[in-house]
Amino acid sequence: MSTYTDIILVSSSTYGYEICDRMIYWPDNHRIDDGEYHISRNKIKEMCIMPTFIMKEIIKVIIENQTTDIAIPLWRVVPGEYEEYAYQVLNSNADKERFDYPYISHRPFRYGDVYWIMEHQLQELEVNGNRCFEEAHFIPDEAIIHAKCSEYFFRCCKEEKRIFYDYAKNHVEEL
Repeated sequence: MSTYTDIILVSSSTYGYEICDRMIYWPDNHRIDDGEYHISRNKIKEMCIMPTFIMKEIIKVIIENQTTDIAIPLWRVVPGEYEEYAYQVLNSNADKERFDYPYISHRPFRYGDVYWIMEHQLQELEVNGNRCFEEAHFIPDEAIIHAKCSEYFFRCCKEEKRIFYDYAKNHVEEL
């Protein structure tokens, strides 16, 4: 990776200056209030099942990773008791409008459905108006969520001085 002022040149080659694969414009004004980033769930229409403690753990995995492609081990970010709790909440509220997940056609919900919902909701998250993830896929056999961070979110996570705020409807919480 090579930088020149506000431009980042990205190349898959490690042999010095090769033809770059991508060019990213990264102006200093992307830094909001000295590293304050605002994660919004506003695009998520149904009940969000990713509490702040899961988002904190996902951000830790991203910080430790060297590329935007990450494999998020479920055991690392989702406590075992949370899966059971989310499963119970989903089924006890399945008849309510906010618990209608159109990409899951069956009722009652099954245990793995918690992760399918999480996959879809990761795709809807935004930070400062930019998508957090370009894609997210739950891989049940490996118990991971494979995600590709957007360049913007990846760079936000890598900032030394960063504070993330999670914005849900009428609620703000620091991550």
